Amino acid sequence: MFKLQQNRYLWVHFVGLAAVPLLLDICLAGLASAGPALPFSGQYWAVALVGIVPATLMQFQKPFYIYSLPPLALKPSVLSEDDRRCLTVLQSWQMKALAAVTAAFCLWLLAKVYERLPLITPSMTPQSGLISAIAAFFFICLFLQISVSVVRSLLIGQDMLKRVTPFEASAITANFLILGLRVNKIFAVAQNATTITDKVRQKKGLEIQQTVTETVSEEAPEDAPETASETVLEAISEKTIEAPEKSEIEVANEIEVADAITSEPVESTEKTDPEPTDESVEPVVLEPDEPDSSTVG
Repeated sequence: MFKLQQNRYLWVHFVGLAAVPLLLDICLAGLASAGPALPFSGQYWAVALVGIVPATLMQFQKPFYIYSLPPLALKPSVLSEDDRRCLTVLQSWQMKALAAVTAAFCLWLLAKVYERLPLITPSMTPQSGLISAIAAFFFICLFLQISVSVVRSLLIGQDMLKRVTPFEASAITANFLILGLRVNKIFAVAQNATTITDKVRQKKGLEIQQTVTETVSEEAPEDAPETASETVLEAISEKTIEAPEKSEIEVANEIEVADAITSEPVESTEKTDPEPTDESVEPVVLEPDEPDSSTVG
């Protein structure tokens, strides 16, 4: 089960809050061009009625289908159980209460916009200004309603999500507002891409570790320090423990072979004194003394 905070559709709709300041500027410029109007006048209630009521009724009756990016929408049949659990959360009474609070906030926000109208210079005709203001305020209310519901969904923990019953796939079309052409996939990467990436990295790490172990065991020099081959020694010890028991004859044969191998380099490396050569040492020859002639006579 993936965490609800990793649902990219929720984050895409949450980013819609970034458009609210721009829409407020358009609404302010349009109302300033529409002509002078006092707060809570007929014009104020007309803009509020057109902007607030449709978005609020949508959240009460058929909430916005968050697995859509108009003009595209995911088919209800391709949603996972976690996706349908999120839709169940959007149908809860908490979301309807948040929708009512958001509607009241939008009404207060419109009153603040009217208070700033005397400071704005008109830049449109009265009719185009009023139409622009109504359209901008409608999208302000729509983005706020969707973003608030998304924020509430993002705050749900994993344990709480497990206790939520998945929404019936066959009833999604009748209970949610689906805008756009229905497709099997919108994003190129699946939602569980993070889990898949972690598994691939783990597999690659094991392969790299195995390759390094084999390389060290095959190419390490004989005089390398013992600390450089600790991994190899551990692997050899594990294999030795898991190896089947050998007979006494096989063990004796291996001991004899090991003794023969270890004794050969010792004999070859013994130092012997160099034999003297004819050039290095000259033989000493003792000649007999010649007899004295006086003595003989």
